Amino acid sequence: NNTFGHSRPPDPQQSGWCRLLGLPLDGALTQQTVKAAFREQAFKWHPDLYSGDDSKKHAEEKFKDAQVAYEGLLSRCQT
Repeated sequence: NNTFGHSRPPDPQQSGWCRLLGLPLDGALTQQTVKAAFREQAFKWHPDLYSGDDSKKHAEEKFKDAQVAYEGLLSRCQT
């Protein structure tokens, strides 16, 4: 099964990852939705592409956070 929903009690770590990637907390997630959300955040925060007012260091941290969230959520979609 490549989706997961709320059949289990809410997981605070999973909720945080969803927030980081801008995903809904109240629906089933698929590999496809997780990948699409990560791509959006990766493009937004990639240190080589980032052009915001914040420091490049901040962008690197946000990018790394998005990677952790992506890997965590994707591994849960695969189980």
